[in-house]
Amino acid sequence: MILLCLVYAHAAHGGIPFQPNFLQSWYDFPMHVFATANGLAGGQWYLWPAVLGLMIIAVFGMRRSEWRTPKGGLAIAAAAVFLAYLLVPDSGLGGTQVKVRFAWIVFLLGGLLVSSVARLQPLKTPIAIFVSACVAFNLASTAQSVAAYSKAVDDYLSTLTGIRPGSTIIRLRYPTPDLPERYGFHDIGRDPLFHLDAYAAARLGCLDLSDYQAPSLDFPVIFKSKLDHEKQFKLLGFENPGPDESADLDSIRHDLPLPIDYAIVVADESSPSAPVARAIASLGSGMRLIAQSPAPPFVRVYQRTGLR
Repeated sequence: MILLCLVYAHAAHGGIPFQPNFLQSWYDFPMHVFATANGLAGGQWYLWPAVLGLMIIAVFGMRRSEWRTPKGGLAIAAAAVFLAYLLVPDSGLGGTQVKVRFAWIVFLLGGLLVSSVARLQPLKTPIAIFVSACVAFNLASTAQSVAAYSKAVDDYLSTLTGIRPGSTIIRLRYPTPDLPERYGFHDIGRDPLFHLDAYAAARLGCLDLSDYQAPSLDFPVIFKSKLDHEKQFKLLGFENPGPDESADLDSIRHDLPLPIDYAIVVADESSPSAPVARAIASLGSGMRLIAQSPAPPFVRVYQRTGLR
């Protein structure tokens, strides 16, 4: 693990922000590990505190003989991972949301410990019943949440039906905090729109130039050397455009080795109006609007009309 970290650090183009905030990390634990829907049942607010309490009881209730077995190793590993959760930065080496991975592993290791400690064996049946009840309530809440954000996904994908297979596409994605309220999904611990451009590209055999994976250099598929790092960084910036992103958009559209056939603009009513307007104005030169999601639109698709 240390060797891999050194390899990634050597290849990283930027610094790794490290500003540990123990109190905030402690307060945020376990982040959104258990959040699949809104409400007490959707956030598993009955389940995870009980599991965490059982993990603590298991550690302090282990017999001395058990500490000399793999159970002792599980307890030490869970404690070490929790300490790492408090210490590690939440982003670096091109990746983000690092802490939630450590929080998840704490419960994985701790759950194994709870199920194996001798003094908790008489409670196996009550624990199983309690967990089953919590999961059942969560399943009902999650089904409602999935149905809600599936409608948002359907509206998004319906605008992409006019994209021709084998095309090149980019996406400019602005913040969309109004969508959870509009479609009725909250606190789900995931972003239902995050990979939809890549999903559409995979289905149609298109090249998704602005997907974050290739320019981040953290994944096996990367751009060829003819696309220099500056252009890759500009493409990466389209996932969260800044106020002056229209200049980068103009530059990318004219300087890439291949033309951009389609541009997807994601922006809801709460998105910053001026940057969105500038991007749309930029796309108005050489591209035309061919589709948009139901009103009020939050997805617009533009198609190239000229050589660039």
